Amino acid sequence: MDVASTAAETSLYSTLITGGSLGTNGSIEMWLLADHMFNNSTSDTVTIRVKWGGSTVFTGVGNTNSTSANRDGAGVHLWIGNRSSVSSQLMVCHIAAGTPTGGATGTPLRGILGVGGLPATAAVDTSADQTLQVTAQWSASAAGNSFRKRLAITRIAQN
Repeated sequence: MDVASTAAETSLYSTLITGGSLGTNGSIEMWLLADHMFNNSTSDTVTIRVKWGGSTVFTGVGNTNSTSANRDGAGVHLWIGNRSSVSSQLMVCHIAAGTPTGGATGTPLRGILGVGGLPATAAVDTSADQTLQVTAQWSASAAGNSFRKRLAITRIAQN
């Protein structure tokens, strides 16, 4: 999925977590690997949202110092764990994007680093089916702005 030429919030990834699959102490780990390109205006921003059970639980907003047609890496790493109950979770999420070290080209993305690094809580009933989703939304519709999912993996564990 490539979110480009739109300012509408667009789903990058969505998966159904089957009711009962976590039990009272199970967990979800999700990795989404992506890349992005800012090639319109330095005032443009991209907002990445992680949604769990229909609610936005983490949000990251970023922009860049200069425009470039080069793509840079991005990623979302999320962990959700039930806390001795099917309706009480502890969550940690990291949203990161920018130029990696080691000679990569492009301009670092500002503002989407360490989002949700501290644990957050939720009260989603995991005995029922729930959706885990990641979306992207640009502040301006432009063909030169792109946030593209490359790979997503979701793992469910019973603890």
